[in-house]
Amino acid sequence: MKMLELTIGTRTIVLPEIELCIEYLAKEHARSILVEFPIGWKCAASQLAKALRNALNAKILVSGKPCWGICDTCILQENVDAVLHVGHVLTPNLLKVFSSNTDIRLVDYDEHYSIYSVNSTRTLIAQYAYYLPEQEVLNSLLEQLRTIVDKDNTVLAYALPYRLYCEELAQQLGLPYSLVTGCYLPPLHADKLVVVSSGYFHALTPLLLGYNNVLLLDIDRTRLIPSEDVKKEFTRRLTLKVNALMRAKEGKTACVLLSTKPGQKRIDDAEKALMELENSGISADIVIIDDLTDDILQSLACDFAVSTMCPRLGFDDLDRFSKPIINIRELQYVLHSKISELDYRKIMH
Repeated sequence: MKMLELTIGTRTIVLPEIELCIEYLAKEHARSILVEFPIGWKCAASQLAKALRNALNAKILVSGKPCWGICDTCILQENVDAVLHVGHVLTPNLLKVFSSNTDIRLVDYDEHYSIYSVNSTRTLIAQYAYYLPEQEVLNSLLEQLRTIVDKDNTVLAYALPYRLYCEELAQQLGLPYSLVTGCYLPPLHADKLVVVSSGYFHALTPLLLGYNNVLLLDIDRTRLIPSEDVKKEFTRRLTLKVNALMRAKEGKTACVLLSTKPGQKRIDDAEKALMELENSGISADIVIIDDLTDDILQSLACDFAVSTMCPRLGFDDLDRFSKPIINIRELQYVLHSKISELDYRKIMH
Protein backbone atom coordinates (compact mmCIF):
# COMPACT_ATOMS: atom_id res chain seq x y z
CA MET A 1 0.00 0.00 0.00
CA LYS A 2 2.65 2.51 -1.07
CA MET A 3 -0.07 4.81 -2.41
CA LEU A 4 -3.58 4.98 -1.00
CA GLU A 5 -6.43 6.43 -3.06
CA LEU A 6 -9.36 8.12 -1.32
CA THR A 7 -12.49 9.47 -2.96
CA ILE A 8 -13.91 12.95 -2.34
CA GLY A 9 -17.13 13.23 -4.31
CA THR A 10 -16.19 12.67 -7.93
CA ARG A 11 -12.48 13.36 -7.35
CA THR A 12 -9.62 11.23 -6.07
CA ILE A 13 -6.78 12.15 -3.76
CA VAL A 14 -3.68 10.02 -3.35
CA LEU A 15 -1.53 9.53 -0.26
CA PRO A 16 1.94 8.39 -1.44
CA GLU A 17 4.17 6.31 0.85
CA ILE A 18 1.42 5.98 3.48
CA GLU A 19 2.69 2.44 4.08
CA LEU A 20 5.94 3.80 5.54
CA CYS A 21 4.01 6.04 7.92
CA ILE A 22 1.90 3.08 9.06
CA GLU A 23 5.04 1.01 9.61
CA TYR A 24 6.43 3.77 11.81
CA LEU A 25 3.24 3.92 13.88
CA ALA A 26 3.41 0.15 14.36
CA LYS A 27 7.07 0.33 15.39
CA GLU A 28 6.23 3.02 17.95
CA HIS A 29 3.32 0.91 19.30
CA ALA A 30 0.90 3.80 18.98
CA ARG A 31 -2.28 2.78 20.81
CA SER A 32 -4.47 5.79 20.06
CA ILE A 33 -4.19 7.55 16.69
CA LEU A 34 -6.11 10.66 15.67
CA VAL A 35 -6.75 11.21 11.96
CA GLU A 36 -6.94 14.88 10.88
CA PHE A 37 -8.21 16.14 7.53
CA PRO A 38 -8.86 19.65 6.19
CA ILE A 39 -12.47 20.85 6.13
CA GLY A 40 -13.07 20.02 2.48
CA TRP A 41 -11.62 16.53 2.78
CA LYS A 42 -13.17 15.30 6.04
CA CYS A 43 -15.49 12.96 4.13
CA ALA A 44 -12.39 10.88 3.29
CA ALA A 45 -11.28 10.52 6.91
CA SER A 46 -13.31 7.37 7.53
CA GLN A 47 -11.70 5.72 4.49
CA LEU A 48 -8.23 6.29 5.92
CA ALA A 49 -9.39 5.28 9.39
CA LYS A 50 -10.60 1.94 7.98
CA ALA A 51 -7.22 1.33 6.33
CA LEU A 52 -5.45 2.08 9.62
CA ARG A 53 -7.72 -0.27 11.59
CA ASN A 54 -6.95 -3.06 9.12
CA ALA A 55 -3.21 -2.45 9.44
CA LEU A 56 -2.72 -1.57 13.11
CA ASN A 57 -3.72 -2.86 16.52
CA ALA A 58 -4.75 0.59 17.74
CA LYS A 59 -7.72 2.79 18.51
CA ILE A 60 -8.35 5.04 15.51
CA LEU A 61 -10.16 8.32 16.07
CA VAL A 62 -11.30 10.91 13.52
CA SER A 63 -11.08 14.62 14.28
CA GLY A 64 -14.16 16.69 13.51
CA LYS A 65 -12.52 19.96 14.45
CA PRO A 66 -11.79 22.65 11.84
CA CYS A 67 -8.36 22.06 10.36
CA TRP A 68 -7.14 24.97 8.23
CA GLY A 69 -3.49 24.01 8.50
CA ILE A 70 -1.10 21.84 10.45
CA CYS A 71 -0.96 24.70 12.97
CA ASP A 72 -4.47 23.44 13.91
CA THR A 73 -3.25 19.96 14.87
CA CYS A 74 -4.57 18.32 18.04
CA ILE A 75 -1.22 16.67 18.80
CA LEU A 76 -1.30 17.99 22.39
CA GLN A 77 -4.75 16.55 23.06
CA GLU A 78 -4.87 14.14 25.99
CA ASN A 79 -5.05 10.38 25.40
CA VAL A 80 -3.59 10.61 21.89
CA ASP A 81 -0.32 8.83 21.14
CA ALA A 82 -0.10 9.94 17.52
CA VAL A 83 -1.74 12.26 15.02
CA LEU A 84 -1.83 11.46 11.32
CA HIS A 85 -2.39 14.87 9.76
CA VAL A 86 -3.30 14.77 6.07
CA GLY A 87 -2.96 17.55 3.54
CA HIS A 88 -0.62 20.15 5.05
CA VAL A 89 3.11 20.62 5.44
CA LEU A 90 4.99 21.89 8.49
CA THR A 91 6.90 24.80 6.93
CA PRO A 92 9.96 26.46 8.54
CA ASN A 93 7.97 29.45 9.82
CA LEU A 94 5.40 27.20 11.52
CA LEU A 95 8.11 24.92 12.90
CA LYS A 96 9.61 27.95 14.62
CA VAL A 97 6.31 28.62 16.43
CA PHE A 98 5.88 24.92 17.26
CA SER A 99 9.39 24.83 18.75
CA SER A 100 8.54 27.65 21.14
CA ASN A 101 5.54 25.72 22.50
CA THR A 102 6.59 22.07 22.38
CA ASP A 103 9.66 19.87 22.22
CA ILE A 104 9.39 18.87 18.56
CA ARG A 105 12.01 16.88 16.67
CA LEU A 106 12.12 15.62 13.08
CA VAL A 107 12.71 11.86 13.09
CA ASP A 108 12.01 10.88 9.48
CA TYR A 109 11.01 12.53 6.24
CA ASP A 110 10.30 11.84 2.60
CA GLU A 111 9.18 14.11 -0.19
CA HIS A 112 5.61 12.97 0.59
CA TYR A 113 5.58 13.02 4.41
CA SER A 114 7.39 14.19 7.55
CA ILE A 115 7.40 12.47 10.95
CA TYR A 116 8.04 14.33 14.20
CA SER A 117 8.47 13.37 17.84
CA VAL A 118 6.55 15.74 20.12
CA ASN A 119 7.58 16.01 23.78
CA SER A 120 9.31 12.64 23.36
CA THR A 121 5.99 10.87 23.94
CA ARG A 122 3.87 11.51 20.86
CA THR A 123 4.18 11.22 17.11
CA LEU A 124 3.01 13.79 14.59
CA ILE A 125 2.90 12.69 10.96
CA ALA A 126 2.32 15.21 8.20
CA GLN A 127 1.13 13.04 5.31
CA TYR A 128 0.89 14.94 2.05
CA ALA A 129 -2.05 14.25 -0.25
CA TYR A 130 -2.66 15.30 -3.83
CA TYR A 131 -5.52 15.43 -6.27
CA LEU A 132 -5.15 12.85 -9.03
CA PRO A 133 -4.96 14.95 -12.22
CA GLU A 134 -7.75 14.74 -14.79
CA GLN A 135 -6.30 14.61 -18.30
CA GLU A 136 -8.88 16.91 -19.89
CA VAL A 137 -8.24 19.55 -17.24
CA LEU A 138 -4.48 19.21 -17.69
CA ASN A 139 -4.74 19.60 -21.45
CA SER A 140 -6.84 22.75 -21.16
CA LEU A 141 -4.52 24.32 -18.57
CA LEU A 142 -1.46 23.44 -20.61
CA GLU A 143 -2.90 25.15 -23.67
CA GLN A 144 -3.65 28.31 -21.66
CA LEU A 145 -0.21 28.36 -20.04
CA ARG A 146 1.61 28.12 -23.34
CA THR A 147 0.28 31.58 -24.26
CA ILE A 148 2.03 33.34 -21.37
CA VAL A 149 5.03 31.20 -20.44
CA ASP A 150 8.55 32.55 -20.76
CA LYS A 151 11.00 29.89 -19.59
CA ASP A 152 13.53 32.48 -18.48
CA ASN A 153 11.32 34.29 -15.99
CA THR A 154 8.32 32.10 -15.09
CA VAL A 155 8.02 29.88 -12.01
CA LEU A 156 5.08 27.68 -11.00
CA ALA A 157 4.03 27.56 -7.34
CA TYR A 158 1.60 24.87 -6.18
CA ALA A 159 -0.73 24.63 -3.22
CA LEU A 160 0.01 21.19 -1.77
CA PRO A 161 -3.10 19.34 -3.04
CA TYR A 162 -2.26 20.35 -6.62
CA ARG A 163 1.33 19.14 -6.68
CA LEU A 164 0.71 16.43 -9.30
CA TYR A 165 -0.97 18.94 -11.60
CA CYS A 166 1.94 21.33 -11.18
CA GLU A 167 4.61 18.69 -11.77
CA GLU A 168 3.00 17.56 -15.02
CA LEU A 169 2.63 21.12 -16.28
CA ALA A 170 6.20 21.99 -15.26
CA GLN A 171 7.56 18.95 -17.06
CA GLN A 172 5.64 19.72 -20.24
CA LEU A 173 6.76 23.36 -20.27
CA GLY A 174 10.25 23.00 -18.85
CA LEU A 175 9.57 25.28 -15.88
CA PRO A 176 10.83 25.31 -12.28
CA TYR A 177 8.27 24.97 -9.51
CA SER A 178 7.92 25.36 -5.75
CA LEU A 179 5.49 24.96 -2.87
CA VAL A 180 3.33 27.82 -1.62
CA THR A 181 1.11 27.79 1.47
CA GLY A 182 -1.12 30.39 3.06
CA CYS A 183 1.82 31.79 5.04
CA TYR A 184 4.97 30.52 3.34
CA LEU A 185 6.81 30.78 0.04
CA PRO A 186 10.55 30.18 -0.29
CA PRO A 187 12.55 32.95 -1.99
CA LEU A 188 12.11 32.67 -5.76
CA HIS A 189 13.72 34.53 -8.63
CA ALA A 190 10.81 35.05 -10.98
CA ASP A 191 9.35 37.97 -12.90
CA LYS A 192 6.17 35.95 -13.38
CA LEU A 193 4.75 33.58 -10.76
CA VAL A 194 1.89 31.24 -11.66
CA VAL A 195 0.10 29.75 -8.64
CA VAL A 196 -1.48 26.35 -9.30
CA SER A 197 -4.42 26.16 -6.92
CA SER A 198 -8.14 26.93 -6.66
CA GLY A 199 -9.53 30.23 -5.45
CA TYR A 200 -7.49 33.28 -4.55
CA PHE A 201 -6.18 32.23 -1.12
CA HIS A 202 -2.79 30.81 -2.16
CA ALA A 203 -2.38 33.27 -5.03
CA LEU A 204 -2.44 36.15 -2.54
CA THR A 205 0.47 34.78 -0.50
CA PRO A 206 3.16 35.93 -2.99
CA LEU A 207 1.57 39.38 -3.21
CA LEU A 208 1.64 39.66 0.58
CA LEU A 209 5.35 38.82 0.42
CA GLY A 210 6.14 41.48 -2.16
CA TYR A 211 5.85 39.69 -5.52
CA ASN A 212 4.12 41.78 -8.19
CA ASN A 213 3.27 39.68 -11.23
CA VAL A 214 1.18 36.78 -9.89
CA LEU A 215 -1.24 34.74 -11.99
CA LEU A 216 -3.65 32.06 -10.77
CA LEU A 217 -4.07 28.77 -12.58
CA ASP A 218 -7.42 27.80 -11.09
CA ILE A 219 -7.86 24.03 -11.28
CA ASP A 220 -11.54 23.98 -10.30
CA ARG A 221 -12.48 26.57 -12.91
CA THR A 222 -9.96 25.25 -15.46
CA ARG A 223 -8.94 28.83 -16.08
CA LEU A 224 -5.82 30.95 -16.11
CA ILE A 225 -6.66 34.14 -14.19
CA PRO A 226 -4.47 37.11 -15.22
CA SER A 227 -2.39 39.08 -12.76
CA GLU A 228 -4.70 42.10 -13.12
CA ASP A 229 -7.60 40.11 -11.67
CA VAL A 230 -5.46 38.67 -8.88
CA LYS A 231 -4.25 42.17 -7.99
CA LYS A 232 -7.83 43.44 -8.05
CA GLU A 233 -8.82 40.88 -5.41
CA PHE A 234 -5.68 41.67 -3.42
CA THR A 235 -6.49 45.39 -3.52
CA ARG A 236 -10.05 44.73 -2.37
CA ARG A 237 -8.81 42.90 0.72
CA LEU A 238 -6.04 45.41 1.33
CA THR A 239 -8.69 48.16 1.32
CA LEU A 240 -10.54 46.28 4.05
CA LYS A 241 -7.25 46.05 5.94
CA VAL A 242 -6.67 49.79 5.79
CA ASN A 243 -10.27 50.42 6.84
CA ALA A 244 -9.82 48.11 9.84
CA LEU A 245 -6.67 49.97 10.87
CA MET A 246 -8.40 53.35 10.63
CA ARG A 247 -11.34 52.13 12.73
CA ALA A 248 -8.97 50.60 15.30
CA LYS A 249 -7.15 53.91 15.57
CA GLU A 250 -10.36 55.40 17.00
CA GLY A 251 -10.79 52.58 19.53
CA LYS A 252 -10.52 53.01 23.30
CA THR A 253 -10.64 49.34 24.33
CA ALA A 254 -9.04 46.26 22.78
CA CYS A 255 -8.59 42.54 23.19
CA VAL A 256 -5.49 40.57 22.26
CA LEU A 257 -6.36 37.23 20.67
CA LEU A 258 -4.13 34.36 21.79
CA SER A 259 -4.52 30.88 20.34
CA THR A 260 -3.65 27.67 22.21
CA LYS A 261 -2.87 25.88 18.93
CA PRO A 262 0.77 24.74 19.00
CA GLY A 263 1.48 26.25 15.59
CA GLN A 264 -0.09 29.63 16.44
CA LYS A 265 0.43 30.18 20.16
CA ARG A 266 2.60 33.29 20.60
CA ILE A 267 2.48 34.25 24.27
CA ASP A 268 5.40 36.69 24.12
CA ASP A 269 3.80 38.61 21.24
CA ALA A 270 0.45 38.73 23.05
CA GLU A 271 2.01 40.06 26.26
CA LYS A 272 4.04 42.63 24.30
CA ALA A 273 0.88 43.82 22.51
CA LEU A 274 -0.95 44.10 25.83
CA MET A 275 1.83 46.23 27.28
CA GLU A 276 1.95 48.51 24.22
CA LEU A 277 -1.81 49.02 24.34
CA GLU A 278 -1.85 49.81 28.06
CA ASN A 279 1.13 52.18 27.72
CA SER A 280 -0.86 54.03 25.06
CA GLY A 281 -3.86 54.41 27.37
CA ILE A 282 -5.97 51.69 25.76
CA SER A 283 -7.70 49.26 28.10
CA ALA A 284 -7.08 45.68 26.96
CA ASP A 285 -7.29 42.00 27.89
CA ILE A 286 -5.68 38.87 26.50
CA VAL A 287 -8.44 36.57 25.25
CA ILE A 288 -7.70 32.86 24.84
CA ILE A 289 -9.47 31.62 21.71
CA ASP A 290 -8.90 29.12 18.91
CA ASP A 291 -11.77 29.64 16.50
CA LEU A 292 -13.11 33.17 16.18
CA THR A 293 -16.63 33.98 14.97
CA ASP A 294 -18.33 37.35 14.71
CA ASP A 295 -20.76 36.37 17.48
CA ILE A 296 -17.83 35.80 19.82
CA LEU A 297 -16.09 38.99 18.74
CA GLN A 298 -19.25 41.04 19.26
CA SER A 299 -19.63 39.63 22.79
CA LEU A 300 -16.13 40.72 23.81
CA ALA A 301 -15.79 44.09 25.56
CA CYS A 302 -13.52 45.70 22.98
CA ASP A 303 -13.59 48.20 20.15
CA PHE A 304 -11.03 46.23 18.13
CA ALA A 305 -8.98 43.04 18.32
CA VAL A 306 -5.24 42.49 17.97
CA SER A 307 -4.58 39.03 16.59
CA THR A 308 -1.51 36.92 17.35
CA MET A 309 -3.23 34.00 15.62
CA CYS A 310 -2.97 33.05 11.94
CA PRO A 311 -1.97 36.24 10.08
CA ARG A 312 -4.45 35.49 7.30
CA LEU A 313 -7.31 35.96 9.79
CA GLY A 314 -6.53 39.66 9.83
CA PHE A 315 -6.47 39.91 6.04
CA ASP A 316 -8.76 37.47 4.26
CA ASP A 317 -11.66 37.40 6.72
CA LEU A 318 -12.17 41.05 7.60
CA ASP A 319 -15.50 41.30 5.77
CA ARG A 320 -16.85 38.55 8.08
CA PHE A 321 -16.36 40.59 11.26
CA SER A 322 -18.22 43.63 12.55
CA LYS A 323 -15.24 44.82 14.62
CA PRO A 324 -11.78 45.60 13.24
CA ILE A 325 -9.10 42.93 13.51
CA ILE A 326 -5.46 43.90 13.14
CA ASN A 327 -2.41 41.67 13.19
CA ILE A 328 0.29 42.00 15.83
CA ARG A 329 2.79 43.62 13.43
CA GLU A 330 0.23 46.26 12.44
CA LEU A 331 -0.27 47.57 15.96
CA GLN A 332 2.45 50.16 15.41
CA TYR A 333 0.33 51.85 12.73
CA VAL A 334 -2.60 52.12 15.13
CA LEU A 335 -0.58 53.44 18.05
CA HIS A 336 2.38 55.32 16.57
CA SER A 337 2.44 55.66 12.79
CA LYS A 338 0.37 56.92 9.90
CA ILE A 339 -1.85 54.34 8.21
CA SER A 340 -0.51 55.60 4.88
CA GLU A 341 2.90 54.19 5.88
CA LEU A 342 1.54 50.62 6.05
CA ASP A 343 3.95 48.05 4.67
CA TYR A 344 1.65 45.15 3.75
CA ARG A 345 4.67 42.86 3.33
CA LYS A 346 4.85 42.71 7.15
CA ILE A 347 1.28 41.43 7.52
CA MET A 348 2.50 37.85 7.28
CA HIS A 349 5.16 38.17 9.98
